[in-house]
Amino acid sequence: MKEILLTSSVLILALTALRFALRGRIHSRLQYALWLLAALRLLVPVSIGTSPVSVLGAAEAIPAYVEARQSVGDALTADENTPSPVPVQDLPMEALYPPQTALPEPAPPAPETILRWVWLGGAAGFGLWMLAANLRFGAQLRRSRWKLSKVNAPVPVYVSGAAETPCLFGLLRPAIYLPPSCAEDPTVLRHALAHERAHYRHGDHLWALVRCLCLALYWFDPLVWLAAALSRRDGELACDESALVALGEGERISYGRTLLALAVRRSGPSPLLHTATTMSMGAGGLKERIRLIAQKPRTLWPAAALAV
Repeated sequence: MKEILLTSSVLILALTALRFALRGRIHSRLQYALWLLAALRLLVPVSIGTSPVSVLGAAEAIPAYVEARQSVGDALTADENTPSPVPVQDLPMEALYPPQTALPEPAPPAPETILRWVWLGGAAGFGLWMLAANLRFGAQLRRSRWKLSKVNAPVPVYVSGAAETPCLFGLLRPAIYLPPSCAEDPTVLRHALAHERAHYRHGDHLWALVRCLCLALYWFDPLVWLAAALSRRDGELACDESALVALGEGERISYGRTLLALAVRRSGPSPLLHTATTMSMGAGGLKERIRLIAQKPRTLWPAAALAV
């Protein structure tokens, strides 16, 4: 666990720095794919190969060096202060025949054991909370949905009053859900379907489950929450890019207007707790999306090499 926490923290910080350094210089889909490295480090508890120069090695070298220096100092001090042996005949009777003492009290649980149970309890509680939130959201969508026919989509498309924004929801049987206002405008409907089809092609309904699993296991780590939020935002940027490729350059300005029209003030749990995708985000994320739509990011080979 210590190795995973240390190496994943350094990796998340590095990916965050790369994200802001290369924003607009690489394709959003490549930027989104880089977060797969963090997910693998968090969920795969093994290390492939060793290196003489590594984050874990540097972290372990410092306490080992301090401990070695302290051991040498203790040994020298012990040699100087070692008293001369006392003959047996000069020892007091208490030293030769010590009195009987009571059995020692059982030792309290080690701090590592307590922390392990706290972690497991938090992971179980958080996992159940996310499961309940997704089951409740799915039930709300199904209660008020009706199928939208004659649309070009690889999965069923429904209109639901419980959908605040267009979304892709469902693990085994994913479907696209649209708010009623979205289905009334042909332009917004076309843009929303292009965006959600991109989510389906990218497998974001499955990656959302991976993100929730990471949050449940590492609920105590703020860097994992940061990685989840940024990866979710990058997933939306990647879908914007794919949707514009499908729609054509002539739809770029109109697509940006659609994003502004679909901006909503969300209610209920954080979107990070849901496995549903979303086409709408907060003010900061929306501003970034509009800027990148106008900027038309292109991958520059030096930037791609730096990312690798």
